[in-house]
Amino acid sequence: MIKEGEKWNRIENSGRKRAEEAETNLEHLVKERTEELEVAYKSLKEREKSLSDAQKMAHIGNWEWEIATNKSFWSDELYRIFRRNPQETGPLLSEFLSYIHPDDLDYVVGTINKAINGEPYRIDYRIILPNGGERTLHMKSEIIFDEKNSPIRIKGIVQDISERIKSEEKINELADIVESSSEAIYTTSLVGIIKNWNKAAEKIYGYSAEETLGRNVSILEPSNKKGEIEKLSELIKQGEKIQQFETLRLKKDGSILNVSITLSPVFDSSGKLIAISGIVRDITNRIKAEEALAKAEEARIKEIHHRIKNNLQVISSLLSLQAEKFKDAEVLEAFKESQNRVGSMALIHEELHNGENVETLNFADYLLKLTTDLLNSYRVGRNNINLKLDLEQVYLNIDTAIPLGIILNELISNSLKHAFPGGRKGEIQINLRRIETFATKNKNSGSNEGCIEKNNFDFILKVSDNGIGIPEEIDIQNAETLGLQLVNILIEQIDGCYNVKSDNGTEFTILFNNIEA
Repeated sequence: MIKEGEKWNRIENSGRKRAEEAETNLEHLVKERTEELEVAYKSLKEREKSLSDAQKMAHIGNWEWEIATNKSFWSDELYRIFRRNPQETGPLLSEFLSYIHPDDLDYVVGTINKAINGEPYRIDYRIILPNGGERTLHMKSEIIFDEKNSPIRIKGIVQDISERIKSEEKINELADIVESSSEAIYTTSLVGIIKNWNKAAEKIYGYSAEETLGRNVSILEPSNKKGEIEKLSELIKQGEKIQQFETLRLKKDGSILNVSITLSPVFDSSGKLIAISGIVRDITNRIKAEEALAKAEEARIKEIHHRIKNNLQVISSLLSLQAEKFKDAEVLEAFKESQNRVGSMALIHEELHNGENVETLNFADYLLKLTTDLLNSYRVGRNNINLKLDLEQVYLNIDTAIPLGIILNELISNSLKHAFPGGRKGEIQINLRRIETFATKNKNSGSNEGCIEKNNFDFILKVSDNGIGIPEEIDIQNAETLGLQLVNILIEQIDGCYNVKSDNGTEFTILFNNIEA
């Protein structure tokens, strides 16, 4: 049997053991709970920091105001918005109202009073910061009631929307500019679908915005310009600039517009090309005015050429009258040569007056008429002198044509007068070509000694005859005769060069450029 004392000892030991186990379990539970609280506290701090960071990024602060005590709580971001020190307590209502822009104060106070009476509110207002700066805020509130349905607290959020307001103002300003512009302004997607269409575009093209939005911009292309807009858009995509590109466009009624187009890329916030904007100016009236001025100027220049031709013909007639007073053959010959020189110039002005172009002369046609006049002047029939012309259609400016006409007058006259004495039969050849054409037709023609390389010039002119040739004693470059002196002077005047051959006749080769007016 267990003695009474041992029994009580066992009971005591068992109770102590259970107490120790309970204490151990309690310590374990306390430790676990403490760890859970630490995790929860850490999580709460992280959430508070995340909320603070989120408020900072969004420029949103939160607040609470106890109506009875007039005490307030502000979040960190709200302190930043109002430029207050976070160590300060939340401002009283009167201090808060001191920030409000004077023009918005009555509005804000009235809204707060309505809120106290139970009306939630959402308003925008301006504040004046301590440094004098102005910000625009958006505030949204919620009223907290007690068990008696009396308002005891108001809480809400405030967001600084100053930058958004400025952006909206800029957007509205740009929109106003676009809508009030006298130039058509539109935007298309990268595949040419019209996304925007202003009032001026409606007026210029005749299409309303409803008629164009969602359609391809190619509806504005006339048949002879199909594909042009797509090509221009591709250039924009490649980074090219299209500025004041003049072309034709089609109105809704089918009429054609003269327009000046500027195309620009449109990028999103990441710099990605998302659209193309177009600014179009109707230049139809300007083009018509320019055409009218051009026609008036053309008529004026034609009149000038006509008057110059008439004056030169008067001079030729005076020379003819004056020549009648002389009997000396040399003097008469000199008068005839002068008449022919004046005639060659008059003929150029006549051709310019009668031609379609008042600034450039079809020199091949001019040569045909000049040679005919010279043959008639020297009364040489085609029975003994054969004139062979091989002329490419070349257009020359007047500053080149007049000197060259006088040069040809001298060279052809010399052949007619001196190359075929005693009624000999012969041939005069005149060849006019662009340099590349001449080089192709005369691959083995050889070079021109004493003259600059042919590739420095645009045109080549050859005047040749199979007559008796130039006497050896005559130095062409230092000739005493007026005609050859004129040839040297005028070739230099047109920045040309020449070479002379006197084998089996005479051949003048002249290289020259078309002098720009």
